[in-house]
Amino acid sequence: MVLPLVISSCGGEGDGPATEAQLPTESEAAEIVGEEPQAVTAVVDAMPLVVAGPSVADYPENGTSTVASYSPDRVGADEIRWTLSGIDADAFAITAGAIEFRTPPNYENPADHDGDNEYRVEVVVTDSAGTSGTKVVTIKVTDVWDPNVVLFLADDVGYEAFGAYGSTQYRTPRLDEIAEAGVRFTNAYSKPGCTPSRVALMTGKSNVRNYADWSVLLPEEYTIADLFREAGYATAITGKWQLDGGESKISGVAADESGFDTYCLWNTLQTGPSRYWGPSIECDGQVINRTSDVYGPDVFTDFLLEFVESNRDGPFFAYYPMVLPHYPLVPPPNAQCSTDDDKRCNFEDMVARMDYNVGRIYDRLADLRLLDNTILIFTSDNGTLKSLVSYLDGEAIYGDKSLPTDGGTRVPLIALVPGDGGGRVLDDLVDFTDILPTLAEAVGATIPEDIALDGVSFWQQLNGNPGQPREWIYTYYFPRPYKEIFNTPTRHPEVAYVRD
Repeated sequence: MVLPLVISSCGGEGDGPATEAQLPTESEAAEIVGEEPQAVTAVVDAMPLVVAGPSVADYPENGTSTVASYSPDRVGADEIRWTLSGIDADAFAITAGAIEFRTPPNYENPADHDGDNEYRVEVVVTDSAGTSGTKVVTIKVTDVWDPNVVLFLADDVGYEAFGAYGSTQYRTPRLDEIAEAGVRFTNAYSKPGCTPSRVALMTGKSNVRNYADWSVLLPEEYTIADLFREAGYATAITGKWQLDGGESKISGVAADESGFDTYCLWNTLQTGPSRYWGPSIECDGQVINRTSDVYGPDVFTDFLLEFVESNRDGPFFAYYPMVLPHYPLVPPPNAQCSTDDDKRCNFEDMVARMDYNVGRIYDRLADLRLLDNTILIFTSDNGTLKSLVSYLDGEAIYGDKSLPTDGGTRVPLIALVPGDGGGRVLDDLVDFTDILPTLAEAVGATIPEDIALDGVSFWQQLNGNPGQPREWIYTYYFPRPYKEIFNTPTRHPEVAYVRD
């Protein structure tokens, strides 16, 4: 693989721009020493290093300079740029600089190397007099890959509604393309309802351990957004919240108190009932009631597009719990069915609009050249509405939302990982609690020692390795345990057993 190395800085004592030097060709550049597959070729292809102090001739031919650390500055489709944060002043008196790596897919983090992660590389140096020469420096890399993460969670749609899973009834061309380029799981299971799935995904824990009530995420819970924020990521959420206790006597938590830097959401304590046309939305504390010609899902998508744009230098974690295609079943923009009369047709149109908005975000990532450094995951919070029947390979698939059955919990799970060959289909069993530990392993984030998770990482499977797939899933489902009619001492034996 080819890694152009660029180090640049200003000259000393008021010197002007560096005098251009003859740069080596790619074939003339030296190899960076490292274990396969990390052995690479360095090519200087931009302004040479400007050093202040002695002339080039005074530097020993094999003099070394150890860079204390680099941190990612910007990531593109075929490059990772690093900003200098420290260097051995005894070797080269650099006042500022940057280093640029062109990194192909499947690049492995040098932190996995034995030794001190040091690489020797030839660079062209130019002193303040304009004299240039080739010297050997030693680079010490302390961090390489901080991938962005975009996590989609559709609302109320099972696996049977996607072309990638064999459907010809629904229109999901963008997700089908992503599945073809990535990994599709055939045995992914959510919880039977909205809030239980969100709590499991956000915390990596079984509902029997920390589920409180409908629309409640307990404030003390450590979340996936906390994980990313502590790892230095910008964090955002847009779409549906439903976790601040709106329907319960138990207090939940707001998005900005659960690890998210910025949010634009429906179903908070402050918003009204409308999520589609004329939506009521809360964005970073401000409630905005839009006019009837504004379509809520497009507003949420626009918010996420702006977040990605403003955080393009990364890393960022973007969580999009979509409002589509949940009831009420109403025509979206550009619907094939223009009235509310045919609910099945309306649902098909809503699935198509959901797919369209996923495609918009994918396209923006592509335009910004971020796909090669972004993990994208799409899934759904539960099965399809009970009143809807879909057809898959000539078989009727009945929606079974709200029940712990295959129709109520079997959901799509599509992942796009940089460097993956694509087109793989895995039958491994995946539970919603597995998403948090998977993404933690993917980005190298550390889960606090006092946080006990029930999830099992499937990151190795995403990278083409066998991993350690699950052999079973346990689902606890009691969506509204604290309704008065249900709240009796004999109704919660599982919870008492686990939590005590």
